[in-house]
Amino acid sequence: VTLTTFGSKLVREGWKQRGWDEIQLLGREEKKVRRYNPKKRYFFTQKETPFIEDIYFEIDFVTETYHGGRNEQFLFGICDEGIWRDHDLSSAYTTAMSLIKKPNWSEAHRIDDIEQMEMLDLAFAKVEFEFPDSVRFPTLPVRSPNGILFPRTGTSCCAAPEIALARSLGANLKLKRGLKVPIESNDSVFSDFITGCINKRGEHEKGTFKNQFWKEVGNSTYGKTAQGLRKKRVYDLRADDMVELPESKLTQPFFASFITSYTRAVLGEILNRFPETVQVFSVTTDGFLSNATDTDIEHATNGPLFQSFKAGRQNLVEDDQVLEVKHTIKQPLGWRTRGSATLKTGDDSKDNIVLQKGGIKSAADLTVEEENARVVRLFFNREPGQTQNYTSAVGLKDLIRYGSDFIFRSVTKRLSMEFDWKRMPVDPVDQTIEFESEQFTHLSFATKPLENLKQFQSIRDAWEKWGDKPPRVIKSVSDLSDFLTYLSVGRKSNESASKYLSRQGDADIKRLRRDLTLAFRNHQAGFAKIRRTYIPQRQFAEILEAAGIGCKKTDVENARGKFKPYQTPPSDRVKTALSKLQKIWPELESDLFLVQQTQMNSLPPEPLSQALV
Repeated sequence: VTLTTFGSKLVREGWKQRGWDEIQLLGREEKKVRRYNPKKRYFFTQKETPFIEDIYFEIDFVTETYHGGRNEQFLFGICDEGIWRDHDLSSAYTTAMSLIKKPNWSEAHRIDDIEQMEMLDLAFAKVEFEFPDSVRFPTLPVRSPNGILFPRTGTSCCAAPEIALARSLGANLKLKRGLKVPIESNDSVFSDFITGCINKRGEHEKGTFKNQFWKEVGNSTYGKTAQGLRKKRVYDLRADDMVELPESKLTQPFFASFITSYTRAVLGEILNRFPETVQVFSVTTDGFLSNATDTDIEHATNGPLFQSFKAGRQNLVEDDQVLEVKHTIKQPLGWRTRGSATLKTGDDSKDNIVLQKGGIKSAADLTVEEENARVVRLFFNREPGQTQNYTSAVGLKDLIRYGSDFIFRSVTKRLSMEFDWKRMPVDPVDQTIEFESEQFTHLSFATKPLENLKQFQSIRDAWEKWGDKPPRVIKSVSDLSDFLTYLSVGRKSNESASKYLSRQGDADIKRLRRDLTLAFRNHQAGFAKIRRTYIPQRQFAEILEAAGIGCKKTDVENARGKFKPYQTPPSDRVKTALSKLQKIWPELESDLFLVQQTQMNSLPPEPLSQALV
C-alpha cells in the first residue's frame, strides 16, 4: 500500500462519514454491464463507474487543461551577489484542494464569455492570448514535447485561476471554448481530509517519522486526482509486463486541473507584482528564488489570488506562515530548469545552500557542501560530449523477470548542463568569479519570454543539431554568438539550404562574403567612393581572400539582389576580417554589415532572429 493509496482511502472514508455518495461526488454513476467471457463461454455482469454523460463528453477537453507545476529558469550562469531567498508556498497543493467546493455536475454548461468565469470557479477554457510586452512572466501554459512553456502569445487550455490572472495582467484573450461547473454547496470536498492530516501531523514532533508520514499523506494525495489522465507506462508485477497506469478511485480531471492551475496562478501573480529591480532566479512548482526584499514580498503578496490562498490556508491551520523561507544564500549559479547551485552561501549555519542537480547523480558519501562544490566545478569545467558515471540498483522488472540478484550496476550518462531555451537570452556577458580560491569565467545572461511555441520549437531543433554533431557547449558570449549565427542562417525555407548552415562554423564568414559582394556590386556601404578607382572583380576577390574571407571571382559575378545592412553576426572573426579590409579601404562603412548591439541583446520574435537572417 502506497502513501497515496492510503490517503485516497482516508478521503473516501471521510466522504462516507458525511453521508456523501463517493461516486456522485466525482461526477460518475454506477452501471451494470453484461459481458461475455469467450474462454469460459458464459455471460457475466460487471459494475462500472463511468462519468455521467454530460461530464463524459467534456473529459478530453478538461484533461487538456491539466498541466503540471511551473518550472522555469530565468537567469543563466553567474548571478549578482546579494541576498537571495528561496520562498515556498506552505502546503500549496493541499490548500488548493481545500478550495474546491461540492460540484453540481448535472448543471455543467458551456460559456461563451470570458467574464462569466470567476477566479475560484470550477471552470475551464481554451483561449488565444497575447500578453503586453511589459509582462515579464506570462502566465498561460502552453504544452510542448519538452514540458509546459509560458510564451507571450499562443493558445492555452487552462482553468479559471490562470484566466483571471491573465486578465488582470492586461492580456488580450479570445475565448475559443469554455466550460463551467456550478457548486452545489459551499462544503469543501477535501478540507476534512486535509485538516485530519494536519492534526495527526501536529501530534508528533517535527522531523520525526510519523510527522513526516502525515505530511506526505496530505501533500501527495492530490496526485490521485490526476492519475491516468496522461498515458504513463509502469511495470505490473503480476502480469510481468509494462502496462498503462490506470485511473485511481479519486481520478477527476476537473479537480486536478483546478489544483495545479491555482498553484501556478498564485506564483504567477507574485512574480508579476515584483518591480523590475527584483531579479527572479527560478520558479519550481510551489516556490521561487529571488533577491526580493521584505518590502517587495509584502507588495507581491497583496494580490487577490495570494489573499485567497492565505485565507484558505488559515481556514485549515491557525498559522500566518503562508510563505516560508526555505534557504538564504548570497550568490546562485543556474543553468536550466531544476538546475542550480550555490556560489556563495548564506550567513546561517543551515539552509544556506541551494542545490538542484537537474539529473546529475550524487557522488557517494559527500556532504551537501562537498556535493555543491562538485556540481559547481562540473558546470564551469564541463566539456563537449562529457559523460558521468554512476551506479544504479537493478530494477524490480529485472529482479522478477530474470531472477537477478539485487546488485548495483554501472551506468554512463551524458552530462547535460546547458540552457533549456524555454526563455530567450538577453544581455549576454562573460563574468569572472572566484570559487574556492580558483577563478572561473563563464557566460551569463538574463531572459525574456518566448514569443510563441513555434519559436521554441525552432530554437530546440537548431540546438539539437548544432549542439550534438559534434557535441558543443555554450560557455562564453562567443559560443552563444556562434549558435545564434547557426540559428539565424539556419532559418532557410528548404532543407537543401540547411547545408549552407555549415555546422563546422563558417556561416558567419559566408554571410559577410555575401554582404560584401552585394555592397560592392551595388556601390553601397562606402564602395561608391572606393570604386572611384577601378577595382577588377578578380582583385576584389583576392583582397577578401587575404582578409580571411574565402572568395572567388565567380562569387562576385554571381552576387545578385539588393544590399541589406545589419545582416552579419558580429563574431570575432567577422570583426577581424572587417578590420583588415578597413586598413585597405578606409572609406568602408563596416558598421553597416554588423547586426547592431541592440538587436543582439534581445533575440527578436518569429522569424527567430530577423536581425541575424
